[in-house]
Amino acid sequence: MILKELSRRSAKTSTPKEGIFEVTVPSMKFIAVDGNGPLTGENIQKTMYAVFNLAYGIKICRMHGVRPGDTTNTP
Repeated sequence: MILKELSRRSAKTSTPKEGIFEVTVPSMKFIAVDGNGPLTGENIQKTMYAVFNLAYGIKICRMHGVRPGDTTNTP
């Protein structure tokens, strides 16, 4: 019975409304790769390898309180 009530509430609140609305989206940072040429297996593999290594390095730096590009805290 509770599940039916929750389902009804969800259906009422999740239906889209007509019109144009302004929404606030928080700023975010992304890692992007720009290039040209076909996305063949080898090209995309090299690209994803580079993106993964960069993202992982940033993650580890943030875990240890080091800002990427900060050379004063290097061993």
